[in-house]
Amino acid sequence: MADQLLSVNEAIKALKTSRRTIYTYINSGELRSIMVGSRRRIPASAIDDFINARVVAPGERTVDSLAAEGKSALQIARQLGMPLGAVKKRLEAVSA
Repeated sequence: MADQLLSVNEAIKALKTSRRTIYTYINSGELRSIMVGSRRRIPASAIDDFINARVVAPGERTVDSLAAEGKSALQIARQLGMPLGAVKKRLEAVSA
């Protein structure tokens, strides 16, 4: 059966975040989405995948912990297997 498709507003509520943040995640590739006509939709499974990718086990390395060690954005991206753009955006958000 097809995945349930959420509107951007429903994704905002599900993740308890802002429209800008949702689009940042979409544009960085961290949150999958599709276009249905002129409207953006987010598969419900994409929300689950997004959340599961962010669950941090005790002692697990994160962007923040590696940045605190003085690692560069490129080093962090390589170590965590994340897109460089996503790492840079996280570091900018922390420093703002």
